[in-house]
Amino acid sequence: MNNGDSTFDQEIKSQGVPFSMDDTYEQEVILPNMIRLLDIKSGDRVLDVDCGQGYFSKVFAERGAEVIGLSSSFQLIEMAKQKTGPREKYIVLPPNRLSGNISPETIDKAYIILGLEAISDIQEVISEVSKTLKLGGKFYIVIKHPSFRTSSITAWVMDEESGIKYRCVGEYLSESRIGLEKIIDNENVTNEYSYHRPLQLYFKALVKNKLAVTRLEEWNSHRKAMPGSHQKAEDKAIKEIPMFMMLECEKSIFK
Repeated sequence: MNNGDSTFDQEIKSQGVPFSMDDTYEQEVILPNMIRLLDIKSGDRVLDVDCGQGYFSKVFAERGAEVIGLSSSFQLIEMAKQKTGPREKYIVLPPNRLSGNISPETIDKAYIILGLEAISDIQEVISEVSKTLKLGGKFYIVIKHPSFRTSSITAWVMDEESGIKYRCVGEYLSESRIGLEKIIDNENVTNEYSYHRPLQLYFKALVKNKLAVTRLEEWNSHRKAMPGSHQKAEDKAIKEIPMFMMLECEKSIFK
């Protein structure tokens, strides 16, 4: 079975969104939806958690937001600082160490795009983000869909008899850590990980930190299948099986 996600994982690694975004998932799927959801108003204070090179930060700053972009990578922050606008600020800061660096209850909207899966302890990160949000502030989480898009334990299967392409799920409720390989000096090196978690774990972590899920959206790929005997089945599978999940969470006073 070929899960078809190895190229996908290379393209959307959370710590290196490229500035050349032609025909990427970030440009064609994620960005238009995030622009719609955040609905930026002039002066909105926005926190970009795990900002990479600042691609999304710069877009929202151009739309009038005061954006703080965070990354634990000095190199990526230096890249984000290139051509920085007056409404952009970038800080080398791990997402679980916001207290003392970002004033509490000062952020209107925060987001983390394709970064939460690479973090081993999401409780710490969600807790820290919640502290920075104003009451009623929103936190947007975009992740690979945990039901269908977990490398190594989900895969594409083509049923030749029925002409249907399926997504096979080998595990779902069990948490797992999957190594992402890089090629360094012609050798495969695993030094980054992706963490699979069932949806209930995300919801429990959010509720624990006074964040109520107010919207859930599932986004499919914008791409089309290559010409061939399976093209019709593949196009239907692309349309029907979502690639990403978005959770909109609002800071509340509930216990």
